[in-house]
Amino acid sequence: MSPPVAGESYWSLLPDDLTRRVLAIRAALCLQRNWWRYSRVSHARRAGWPRVRRQLAEDWKWLSLYPLVRREWRRELGSWTGVSEATLDMLRHETRRGLWGVASGGEGGRGPSLERSAPRLPQEEGYGDGEEGGSTVQTGLSGSHGMVLT
Repeated sequence: MSPPVAGESYWSLLPDDLTRRVLAIRAALCLQRNWWRYSRVSHARRAGWPRVRRQLAEDWKWLSLYPLVRREWRRELGSWTGVSEATLDMLRHETRRGLWGVASGGEGGRGPSLERSAPRLPQEEGYGDGEEGGSTVQTGLSGSHGMVLT
Protein backbone atom coordinates (compact mmCIF):
# COMPACT_ATOMS: atom_id res chain seq x y z
CA MET A 1 0.00 0.00 0.00
CA SER A 2 1.44 3.32 -0.99
CA PRO A 3 1.22 6.28 1.38
CA PRO A 4 -1.86 8.46 1.04
CA VAL A 5 -1.79 11.53 -1.13
CA ALA A 6 -2.40 14.92 0.49
CA GLY A 7 -6.01 15.08 1.77
CA GLU A 8 -6.43 11.25 1.89
CA SER A 9 -6.07 8.88 4.80
CA TYR A 10 -5.08 5.23 5.02
CA TRP A 11 -8.74 4.53 5.79
CA SER A 12 -9.81 5.68 2.33
CA LEU A 13 -7.25 3.36 0.72
CA LEU A 14 -8.73 0.20 2.29
CA PRO A 15 -11.06 -1.99 0.20
CA ASP A 16 -14.80 -1.54 0.90
CA ASP A 17 -15.31 -5.08 2.26
CA LEU A 18 -12.48 -4.65 4.75
CA THR A 19 -13.84 -1.23 5.79
CA ARG A 20 -17.30 -2.74 6.42
CA ARG A 21 -15.75 -5.57 8.45
CA VAL A 22 -13.73 -3.17 10.61
CA LEU A 23 -16.83 -1.03 11.25
CA ALA A 24 -18.89 -4.12 12.15
CA ILE A 25 -16.26 -5.22 14.68
CA ARG A 26 -16.08 -1.71 16.11
CA ALA A 27 -19.87 -1.59 16.50
CA ALA A 28 -19.88 -5.01 18.20
CA LEU A 29 -17.19 -3.90 20.65
CA CYS A 30 -19.17 -0.74 21.43
CA LEU A 31 -22.33 -2.79 22.15
CA GLN A 32 -20.35 -5.23 24.28
CA ARG A 33 -18.79 -2.42 26.31
CA ASN A 34 -22.16 -0.72 26.86
CA TRP A 35 -23.82 -3.97 27.96
CA TRP A 36 -20.96 -4.72 30.33
CA ARG A 37 -21.26 -1.25 31.88
CA TYR A 38 -25.03 -1.61 32.26
CA SER A 39 -24.95 -5.11 33.73
CA ARG A 40 -21.96 -4.60 36.03
CA VAL A 41 -21.96 -1.01 37.23
CA SER A 42 -25.16 0.83 36.31
CA HIS A 43 -26.40 0.54 39.92
CA ALA A 44 -23.56 2.89 40.92
CA ARG A 45 -25.21 5.75 38.98
CA ARG A 46 -28.32 5.62 41.14
CA ALA A 47 -28.81 8.51 43.58
CA GLY A 48 -28.97 6.31 46.70
CA TRP A 49 -25.97 4.12 45.88
CA PRO A 50 -23.35 6.06 47.92
CA ARG A 51 -25.52 5.72 51.04
CA VAL A 52 -26.13 1.97 50.50
CA ARG A 53 -22.44 1.39 49.79
CA ARG A 54 -21.49 3.23 52.98
CA GLN A 55 -23.96 1.14 55.01
CA LEU A 56 -22.71 -2.14 53.51
CA ALA A 57 -19.11 -1.18 54.41
CA GLU A 58 -16.83 -3.82 52.87
CA ASP A 59 -19.65 -6.30 52.13
CA TRP A 60 -20.62 -4.54 48.89
CA LYS A 61 -17.41 -5.85 47.29
CA TRP A 62 -18.27 -9.54 47.53
CA LEU A 63 -21.97 -8.88 46.95
CA SER A 64 -21.22 -7.10 43.68
CA LEU A 65 -19.82 -10.35 42.23
CA TYR A 66 -23.35 -11.80 41.98
CA PRO A 67 -25.49 -10.82 38.97
CA LEU A 68 -28.84 -11.05 40.75
CA VAL A 69 -27.60 -8.80 43.57
CA ARG A 70 -26.54 -6.20 41.00
CA ARG A 71 -29.94 -6.49 39.31
CA GLU A 72 -31.61 -5.97 42.67
CA TRP A 73 -29.48 -2.88 43.24
CA ARG A 74 -30.53 -1.53 39.83
CA ARG A 75 -34.25 -2.12 40.43
CA GLU A 76 -34.87 -1.82 44.18
CA LEU A 77 -31.96 0.04 45.72
CA GLY A 78 -34.11 1.43 48.53
CA SER A 79 -34.70 -2.04 50.00
CA TRP A 80 -30.94 -2.30 50.70
CA THR A 81 -30.79 0.64 53.11
CA GLY A 82 -30.30 -0.41 56.70
CA VAL A 83 -29.38 -4.04 55.97
CA SER A 84 -28.72 -5.83 59.28
CA GLU A 85 -25.88 -8.21 60.07
CA ALA A 86 -28.40 -11.07 60.24
CA THR A 87 -29.52 -10.26 56.69
CA LEU A 88 -25.90 -10.22 55.51
CA ASP A 89 -25.36 -13.65 57.12
CA MET A 90 -28.42 -14.94 55.27
CA LEU A 91 -27.08 -13.45 52.02
CA ARG A 92 -23.73 -15.20 52.57
CA HIS A 93 -25.55 -18.50 53.00
CA GLU A 94 -27.76 -17.90 49.93
CA THR A 95 -24.82 -16.91 47.72
CA ARG A 96 -22.95 -20.09 48.70
CA ARG A 97 -26.00 -22.09 47.60
CA GLY A 98 -26.12 -20.23 44.27
CA LEU A 99 -29.43 -18.45 44.85
CA TRP A 100 -28.02 -15.09 43.70
CA GLY A 101 -26.40 -16.41 40.52
CA VAL A 102 -22.91 -17.55 39.68
CA ALA A 103 -20.22 -15.21 40.99
CA SER A 104 -18.09 -13.49 38.42
CA GLY A 105 -14.40 -14.20 38.23
CA GLY A 106 -13.30 -12.00 41.14
CA GLU A 107 -12.80 -8.33 41.77
CA GLY A 108 -12.13 -6.54 38.55
CA GLY A 109 -12.91 -9.68 36.56
CA ARG A 110 -14.81 -8.98 33.38
CA GLY A 111 -16.71 -12.19 33.02
CA PRO A 112 -18.49 -14.74 35.09
CA SER A 113 -16.59 -17.74 36.24
CA LEU A 114 -17.34 -20.78 34.10
CA GLU A 115 -16.65 -23.18 36.93
CA ARG A 116 -18.77 -23.87 39.97
CA SER A 117 -19.34 -26.70 42.40
CA ALA A 118 -21.58 -29.47 41.20
CA PRO A 119 -24.69 -29.79 43.37
CA ARG A 120 -24.91 -32.68 45.79
CA LEU A 121 -27.81 -35.07 45.61
CA PRO A 122 -29.61 -36.18 48.81
CA GLN A 123 -28.12 -39.70 48.66
CA GLU A 124 -24.54 -38.40 48.48
CA GLU A 125 -22.35 -38.49 51.55
CA GLY A 126 -22.15 -35.18 53.40
CA TYR A 127 -25.35 -33.75 51.93
CA GLY A 128 -26.88 -31.11 54.18
CA ASP A 129 -23.97 -30.98 56.63
CA GLY A 130 -23.32 -27.31 55.85
CA GLU A 131 -20.11 -27.89 53.94
CA GLU A 132 -19.67 -26.82 50.38
CA GLY A 133 -18.39 -29.58 48.19
CA GLY A 134 -18.82 -31.55 45.05
CA SER A 135 -16.70 -31.65 41.99
CA THR A 136 -15.99 -28.76 39.67
CA VAL A 137 -17.91 -28.80 36.40
CA GLN A 138 -18.00 -26.60 33.34
CA THR A 139 -21.39 -24.91 32.95
CA GLY A 140 -20.84 -24.00 29.31
CA LEU A 141 -22.26 -20.52 29.83
CA SER A 142 -20.50 -17.52 28.40
CA GLY A 143 -22.45 -15.17 30.63
CA SER A 144 -24.97 -15.17 33.41
CA HIS A 145 -28.53 -14.35 32.48
CA GLY A 146 -30.15 -14.49 35.88
CA MET A 147 -30.39 -18.29 35.81
CA VAL A 148 -28.84 -20.77 38.17
CA LEU A 149 -28.26 -24.25 36.79
CA THR A 150 -28.63 -27.04 39.33
